[in-house]
Amino acid sequence: MEIQDFVKATTAVPMVDLTTLAAQRGAFGDDVLAAFTTQVQLRSAQAQTVLDTASQANRDTLLASEQRAYDANIRERDAILGLQRAVEQRSEQRSFVPASQSGQPEKKPKTGLFGIELRALAGSTGAGVAISPDQWGPGFFDKLAATSVALKSGIRVIRTERDALHVPR
Repeated sequence: MEIQDFVKATTAVPMVDLTTLAAQRGAFGDDVLAAFTTQVQLRSAQAQTVLDTASQANRDTLLASEQRAYDANIRERDAILGLQRAVEQRSEQRSFVPASQSGQPEKKPKTGLFGIELRALAGSTGAGVAISPDQWGPGFFDKLAATSVALKSGIRVIRTERDALHVPR
């Protein structure tokens, strides 16, 4: 599903599509946030419909099938709220890109740095520390490695999944 179609959607969009949309760099801004809010409201309304059905049948408890439907809608609503927070953060981050960094460079070759990379370089994160989604890492760091003087000099790179690495002497 394209972002333009998602923004116009008035029916429930499958979670797979919502997750894919939220992962796209182009998913930011008030219109996308409003579309995610619509999806949250739709899931909440579906959950409320299940409760109203049981109430109209004069039941204090939900049937097993109703409970499953209710739980599924609440889980999806909560998942969408998480996706919405991620899009919200991206929207806020994009608004803090310095004006000198957001425009196209004048007759210079394109460096391939966008959004989060520019903020990491221009921001006050100190010593180049930046947090970015894992799927962006390999391409970005491959570009850095290609121009790295340290890597060309033959240093050894040790990759680890942990915060601390202990190397025996």
